[in-house]
Amino acid sequence: MFISAPTPNQYGALAAFDCYDEFDAHLPRYQDNRDRLLAGLPAEFLGNHAPADGAFYLYGDLTQLSKMPLNATDFVNAMLREAHVACTSGVDFDQEQGQHHLRMSYAGSTEDMKKASRRINSWLPSYLKSLSI
Repeated sequence: MFISAPTPNQYGALAAFDCYDEFDAHLPRYQDNRDRLLAGLPAEFLGNHAPADGAFYLYGDLTQLSKMPLNATDFVNAMLREAHVACTSGVDFDQEQGQHHLRMSYAGSTEDMKKASRRINSWLPSYLKSLSI
């Protein structure tokens, strides 16, 4: 029976904490990608989002998107299927309130963030309109 991660993996994890130069090299791109998404997406798409000051993702609140409560799992599945943008439902991170939230990584390339913004902006109005039918 094992109750912890294997020793070689633990040593590898410790070594990763010393990779400051590599981590610092990604920061400007993460900041730029975050700022692009925040500026490029409709304000109500992320709603009353959590601050994105120390991570590589946005945690958005979907409650402002529609008068009808949106199910985040259905929403992110539709966005992947129809807009070809992947996010994850907040349910994966919060069992109580997560059904109204999504988590969107901005760790990808800047070009991917531009595409994601364009695709979401093109897709969102038709998706919301389909909900009211």
